[in-house]
Amino acid sequence: MPPVHIIATFFPLPGKVERMRDLLTLQCQAVHEKEDYALRFILTEQLASEAPQFCLFET
Repeated sequence: MPPVHIIATFFPLPGKVERMRDLLTLQCQAVHEKEDYALRFILTEQLASEAPQFCLFET
């Protein structure tokens, strides 16, 4: 079976950027620890913006 690629984009509300970053970082740690079948689970953040967006990439 070929790998499945999933991309999720998150747009935090004003004042919630730090909270979203913390929650998504914890999610990445949990996936890396518990889901052996996940080939890749990466969090990215747009840095050059007042209201950054976050993207999760999973394979």
